Amino acid sequence: MGTADRKLAERRLKDWIHNLDKVDSEAVKTSLSILLDKFVAANSGKSESTRATNASIVKIFKATWPTGLNRPALASIPGANS
Repeated sequence: MGTADRKLAERRLKDWIHNLDKVDSEAVKTSLSILLDKFVAANSGKSESTRATNASIVKIFKATWPTGLNRPALASIPGANS
Protein backbone atom coordinates (compact mmCIF):
# COMPACT_ATOMS: atom_id res chain seq x y z
CA MET A 1 0.00 0.00 0.00
CA GLY A 2 3.05 2.24 -0.23
CA THR A 3 3.45 2.98 3.48
CA ALA A 4 4.88 1.48 6.66
CA ASP A 5 2.03 3.02 8.68
CA ARG A 6 -0.44 0.21 9.34
CA LYS A 7 -3.45 2.48 9.96
CA LEU A 8 -2.82 4.38 6.73
CA ALA A 9 -2.40 1.10 4.83
CA GLU A 10 -5.68 -0.20 6.26
CA ARG A 11 -7.49 3.00 5.17
CA ARG A 12 -5.99 2.78 1.69
CA LEU A 13 -6.96 -0.87 1.40
CA LYS A 14 -10.51 -0.10 2.56
CA ASP A 15 -10.77 2.74 0.00
CA TRP A 16 -9.33 0.53 -2.74
CA ILE A 17 -11.82 -2.27 -2.01
CA HIS A 18 -14.69 0.25 -1.88
CA ASN A 19 -13.69 1.65 -5.29
CA LEU A 20 -13.70 -1.79 -6.92
CA ASP A 21 -17.50 -1.57 -7.10
CA LYS A 22 -17.39 1.68 -9.06
CA VAL A 23 -17.45 1.42 -12.83
CA ASP A 24 -15.85 4.07 -15.01
CA SER A 25 -18.49 4.88 -17.64
CA GLU A 26 -15.80 5.60 -20.25
CA ALA A 27 -14.05 2.30 -19.53
CA VAL A 28 -17.31 0.44 -20.16
CA LYS A 29 -17.39 1.94 -23.66
CA THR A 30 -13.81 0.87 -24.45
CA SER A 31 -13.58 -1.39 -27.47
CA LEU A 32 -11.85 -4.74 -27.44
CA SER A 33 -9.39 -3.35 -29.99
CA ILE A 34 -8.33 -0.60 -27.58
CA LEU A 35 -8.07 -3.08 -24.71
CA LEU A 36 -5.80 -5.30 -26.81
CA ASP A 37 -3.63 -2.28 -27.65
CA LYS A 38 -3.40 -1.42 -23.95
CA PHE A 39 -2.52 -5.03 -23.17
CA VAL A 40 0.36 -4.93 -25.66
CA ALA A 41 1.57 -1.56 -24.34
CA ALA A 42 1.38 -2.67 -20.69
CA ASN A 43 3.51 -5.70 -21.46
CA SER A 44 6.08 -3.93 -23.65
CA GLY A 45 8.74 -4.21 -20.94
CA LYS A 46 8.42 -7.98 -20.67
CA SER A 47 10.83 -10.49 -22.16
CA GLU A 48 10.88 -11.14 -25.89
CA SER A 49 9.30 -14.58 -25.44
CA THR A 50 6.46 -13.12 -23.37
CA ARG A 51 5.86 -10.40 -25.96
CA ALA A 52 5.83 -13.06 -28.70
CA THR A 53 3.27 -15.10 -26.75
CA ASN A 54 1.15 -12.00 -26.20
CA ALA A 55 1.39 -11.09 -29.88
CA SER A 56 0.08 -14.56 -30.75
CA ILE A 57 -2.83 -14.13 -28.35
CA VAL A 58 -3.70 -10.74 -29.84
CA LYS A 59 -3.41 -12.11 -33.39
CA ILE A 60 -5.85 -14.93 -32.55
CA PHE A 61 -8.29 -12.49 -30.97
CA LYS A 62 -8.18 -10.27 -34.04
CA ALA A 63 -8.65 -13.19 -36.42
CA THR A 64 -11.39 -15.04 -34.59
CA TRP A 65 -13.40 -12.77 -32.28
CA PRO A 66 -16.98 -13.32 -33.51
CA THR A 67 -18.54 -9.95 -32.62
CA GLY A 68 -15.77 -7.72 -33.98
CA LEU A 69 -13.17 -5.69 -32.16
CA ASN A 70 -14.80 -2.27 -32.45
CA ARG A 71 -17.77 -2.99 -30.21
CA PRO A 72 -17.48 -2.11 -26.53
CA ALA A 73 -15.63 -4.99 -24.88
CA LEU A 74 -18.37 -5.51 -22.30
CA ALA A 75 -20.96 -5.88 -25.08
CA SER A 76 -18.75 -8.55 -26.65
CA ILE A 77 -19.13 -10.88 -23.69
CA PRO A 78 -22.32 -12.97 -23.82
CA GLY A 79 -24.43 -12.38 -20.72
CA ALA A 80 -22.27 -9.53 -19.39
CA ASN A 81 -25.03 -6.95 -19.69
CA SER A 82 -27.67 -9.13 -18.02
